[in-house]
Amino acid sequence: MMQQRFSIVEYYGEGPGHRCGYCKSSSTSLSHGMWSHILTAQDYQDLINRGWRRSGKYCYKPNNKRTCCPLYTIKCDAINFKLSKTHKKILKRMNKFLRDGSKNVQDEDKNAEKRQDTEREDNADGHEMFMQPNKAPVTLCSMNEITEMDCGDVPVEVSKTTTQKSEVTPSKNQQEINATKGPDPNKPICKKAKELRLERKMAKLAEKGLTMPEVTGNGVKANQEKTLEQFLAEEPVGANAKHKLKLKLIPSSKGVTEQALDLYKKYQITIHNDSPSKLSEAGFRRFLCESPIKIQKDADAPPMGYGSFHQQYWLDNRLIAVAVIDILPQCVSSVYFFYDPDFSFLSLGTYASLREIALTRELQATTSSLSNYYMGFYIHSCPKMRYKGKLYPSYLLCPETYTWHLLDDAIRKRLDVEKYQRFNPNADATDPEALQQNDILLTKVLYGRNIMHYGTYVDHAEKDESEEVREYGNLIGRSCSRRIVLFRG
Repeated sequence: MMQQRFSIVEYYGEGPGHRCGYCKSSSTSLSHGMWSHILTAQDYQDLINRGWRRSGKYCYKPNNKRTCCPLYTIKCDAINFKLSKTHKKILKRMNKFLRDGSKNVQDEDKNAEKRQDTEREDNADGHEMFMQPNKAPVTLCSMNEITEMDCGDVPVEVSKTTTQKSEVTPSKNQQEINATKGPDPNKPICKKAKELRLERKMAKLAEKGLTMPEVTGNGVKANQEKTLEQFLAEEPVGANAKHKLKLKLIPSSKGVTEQALDLYKKYQITIHNDSPSKLSEAGFRRFLCESPIKIQKDADAPPMGYGSFHQQYWLDNRLIAVAVIDILPQCVSSVYFFYDPDFSFLSLGTYASLREIALTRELQATTSSLSNYYMGFYIHSCPKMRYKGKLYPSYLLCPETYTWHLLDDAIRKRLDVEKYQRFNPNADATDPEALQQNDILLTKVLYGRNIMHYGTYVDHAEKDESEEVREYGNLIGRSCSRRIVLFRG
């Protein structure tokens, strides 16, 4: 009997074009799809590192060369993440609300943050999240009834797997410094407003015979910016708080509750104008609670294990937001986010993103490889979806070589000119995981109740399936094709 963990998928190929949630075109959004009956955390990590994305148990990979709006996998380096002014305002606003119930938001900030927050809610990308296969998946037999055949005698020449280091390509203006530019030496140095405020404060202290303290009450040096964790630590508690915010992390399989379902319906109706008749418990369960990634508590995993979770936000015992996330060996991957529209003034979408970055950093302390925050897809051709690039530093996945590249102004300018881009500047670089020669024969398949290599399966096949299997292998990569089991009947 098969004792080790393994993944089983059912490949559907490239389906017909469907409606695009970004440019609103009726049938120009193109992607390859497969149904994932079960996935290990490592296999799904490797899949999203090749541009795949899950919607419930359905996985899809955009055909960026042909689709109307190319979707590029984006991740943020959580360890080196830098807070922006907007992020700090949102954190301070939340702390103030928890302390005294204040809802005051300046009009200019309110409009900008509301737009950004509404966009982040679709972290699974404008209902792309709710993609469905073109046909119903098969019903597998019990996992305990599947055996793996000894396939060591498959007559195949195995090509050596080569590895290629990820490349982070700095922009040209980062590589070259124009020595001819600089401040005019004949004019006094223009100081920043922050420096001027500090000088005035020091002058006032000097008049009183005092000096500027080296460290603030938070343990932060006067000239050092507070970290994300320090802002979060300032959330008032106990008698000092008018409201109490509590975060609760639960397996997604336990996320089907009356409170969560009601919140989801309210969010979809208010924010996305969904018809109440189309919102059901079955749909909620299928897309946001069921996952092919089962909880795995490996030796190197964080305390809660790898898998799919709901991070719930409870305000005074009221559920106000839910973040659907996957915790994987290298990242926290955001799947979807929904919240109570009554609390839009708190910019919960952005706030939750910051919380998920903080969670990533916390988990990295015990699981060193877990250091990135994946935000799904970056869609530059859709202006409202560019907000994901505001988390710095963020990287885009090259759709041809699967290397990561810093999302900087140079890449943005290239995307302004042409929506499809190969980010890797090395013209000779290729996909190191592409199938070569007879690699297809080592692809694992499930036939009957036996797992075997494709090279063995061809003796049982009723027709030539090599073209489809090779396409599948190139899309998931050579290493995954030798681990993930492809259902064949």
